[in-house]
Amino acid sequence: MANPVTDPEGVAAVEAENAARGVVLNDGSSFSFINFSFDDHTVPLPYVTPEAPLRTGADASIDGPVVLTYRRMDANGGSVWAFDPTTRAT
Repeated sequence: MANPVTDPEGVAAVEAENAARGVVLNDGSSFSFINFSFDDHTVPLPYVTPEAPLRTGADASIDGPVVLTYRRMDANGGSVWAFDPTTRAT
């Protein structure tokens, strides 16, 4: 842990460490769940329920086949490893 007010370099180091060991879990969907111009936001997300909300750092289980990919995520050259399911999770 680093205090962003008193230790901005420490915060940057923690962020870099987290990014270096992170893996993205893709839902296999091309839907835009935040664009309300389409009805995509009405499709229920099976992994988000009032009884089991998502929490940062929560465990995840993958019950089906996935493809491990390495992809560029932003214009600055940032890349991530990702688990992509072979079928949409929704």
